Amino acid sequence: MNNIIFSVDALDDVRYIFQYTYETFGDTQTISYRNKMEIAISKIANMPSIGHKRKDIPLDTLAYVFGKHTIIYEIFEENKLVNILRILHSQMDFNEVF
Repeated sequence: MNNIIFSVDALDDVRYIFQYTYETFGDTQTISYRNKMEIAISKIANMPSIGHKRKDIPLDTLAYVFGKHTIIYEIFEENKLVNILRILHSQMDFNEVF
């Protein structure tokens, strides 16, 4: 298993996702979506190559879709480290973010 770290932007994304989900859908849905996010991050940690390339993100990053969001991350194999850069809603323009 690889270690996971989050960029400041990714942590902000997580806070926003949970705040929006709570305010819009309530506590039960927030807990459910948090669990889905945790499962997705665990899959990335266990198998970093699970992600795919996209033309609208940096070349050295991968994307993994869960729910309505995409986790953008980079792998540092020599350190067994995965750096989560952003967690973006699928309707966002990724070109504007990167």
